Amino acid sequence: QKRVEGHNFDIRKHLLEYDDVMNRQRMFIYKIRNDVLYKNDVSELITAWIDEVVENQILAHCDGNNPHSWELGEFNEWLSSINLDLSIQADDFSKGKAQLLLFENVSSKAKEAYTQKMERVSKEIWSSLERNIFLDILDHRWKEHLYTMDHLREGIWTVGYGEKNPLVEYKLQGFKLFDQMVDSLKQEIITFLFRVEVTQNTQWKEEKAEYKKIGEESHDFQLGGPNEKSFQSNISKRKINTDVSKSAGGASERKSSRRRKK
Repeated sequence: QKRVEGHNFDIRKHLLEYDDVMNRQRMFIYKIRNDVLYKNDVSELITAWIDEVVENQILAHCDGNNPHSWELGEFNEWLSSINLDLSIQADDFSKGKAQLLLFENVSSKAKEAYTQKMERVSKEIWSSLERNIFLDILDHRWKEHLYTMDHLREGIWTVGYGEKNPLVEYKLQGFKLFDQMVDSLKQEIITFLFRVEVTQNTQWKEEKAEYKKIGEESHDFQLGGPNEKSFQSNISKRKINTDVSKSAGGASERKSSRRRKK
């Protein structure tokens, strides 16, 4: 009986170690989500993410300090995809600190364009729009990530045939997937905000009560930083008015207008 109890204890301990991986990721996401939900202004966070997205794109297409080796076709295509009126030419940069100068140039132009976009509507409307877009995309991406982690957990035991520790591999692959998801999340949110167009300057009434605060607010999870190559989000260009529809997101516990219609 002692051997059986000891075996059951080891199983429970092993399962808790797997759960701890998801708990740390969940705390990180919930911290961001609750901060966005209860802050009147998230422009500071958006500005910081603009820098990170620009840096990821530069690392992906403009590696090194030799401008003539950069993939400027793809980079300029990305600039065009976010409606940024800027075209980068190799001859505009000299070797040395070319990559840093490129980052400073593109980052400042992007922030300037974003500020001008905000000033075309009232601050209240734009702040509400930022939060709603942020929360919808965050919830959707988090739900997708939960499914991905479930599939990973179900199949990770097979690495044992290669004499690898399944728990260690689960932690490594889970962190990589989470890091990629966060990069993709930032990319999609920034891209959407640069593409969105407010066509009517009408009164904006944000249904803030429909979003619920979830999870714990404290966390100690550290991301791998912007050196990971960000995923390109294939978002179709969308044009919306101030009467933005709110889709039911992944971890979101909100009312669904779609369900109400049924």
